[in-house]
Amino acid sequence: MTDPVKGVRIEAARNLTSIPRSELDKNLHEQLDKTLTEFQEVIEYSADFADSRMNLGALYVYRGELEMAELAFKKAIAIDRDLYAAYRNLAVLYSRQQKFDLAEKILLKALALNDALYDIHYPCLIN
Repeated sequence: MTDPVKGVRIEAARNLTSIPRSELDKNLHEQLDKTLTEFQEVIEYSADFADSRMNLGALYVYRGELEMAELAFKKAIAIDRDLYAAYRNLAVLYSRQQKFDLAEKILLKALALNDALYDIHYPCLIN
């Protein structure tokens, strides 16, 4: 059976992850969780791609599963060492955990690959 609005629903849920859960209407939490689970299933289906691993890491950050996020970002880097957003996201994750030495190490590694990346010089957000 096809679901003609699944993609729209997933994209809407993914976009809602940029809003702190506490600021969302509590009536939306159950539906959001259900749809994010659908999104996770879609991502895991294509987990051999670096972008999918990075998206999975961002989803784990939103859910507060920081160890899983770290692993997902590291796997994204292992798959594609030129996916600089994964380095940035991992560095931001470390920074939020007060692991500044690890954050700096990751950023320096990315800059060694390409020193012209503005978002590596000035990281601020996890996608």
